[in-house]
Amino acid sequence: MDFFDGTPEKPEISVEVSQEEAKARRWRYQHWTRARSGLLNLFNQALPNVFLSALPDQVSKTNPCDIWKELEHKFGLGDAKGVIMLRRQWERLTTSALKEWHLRLGHVGKGRLMNILAGRVIKDVPHLSRRDMENVSFFCRTRELGKSRRMSYKNIEGQKATDPLHTLHMDLLEKIRPQGLYTSIGHKKVLAVVDDATAYI
Repeated sequence: MDFFDGTPEKPEISVEVSQEEAKARRWRYQHWTRARSGLLNLFNQALPNVFLSALPDQVSKTNPCDIWKELEHKFGLGDAKGVIMLRRQWERLTTSALKEWHLRLGHVGKGRLMNILAGRVIKDVPHLSRRDMENVSFFCRTRELGKSRRMSYKNIEGQKATDPLHTLHMDLLEKIRPQGLYTSIGHKKVLAVVDDATAYI
């Protein structure tokens, strides 16, 4: 059944025909129903919820073939590429919004960020559905480095120093490029100093 060349009408079933003709018409009706429900399932899977909920009532209640043709006229080349392109554009928009607000809120975690954007906690924040955000994965290296911890090793020898500032352990971390707030300041080195006696940093 071709949804692009025309809009198939619902087949009529009449009892005034032969048994074979009625059986053929029932089969055509089942085929039409199956194809229509398959097209609706494709819409629900391929298009984001925000786009579907933004459709006016008269459009959402029309034949899915007409909605498909309208989408293909605007976004595609007369086949399924238009819906796929629309989905990819929406994913890029969602990813950029997540990254932008992740940096604005000080590298907040993805779960908390999803609660903020889905619940409209902050004014002028774009509203994104939770399902659309869960499918987007972005990697923030600064947050991962900040959350990372060194593996702990058992202290076999004990403390060597008995007085504060007797023995200091130092480590210098160079060539780091933080993202976000301190990028313009230019912090590129971190010096860690640990007192052996008190374990203060």
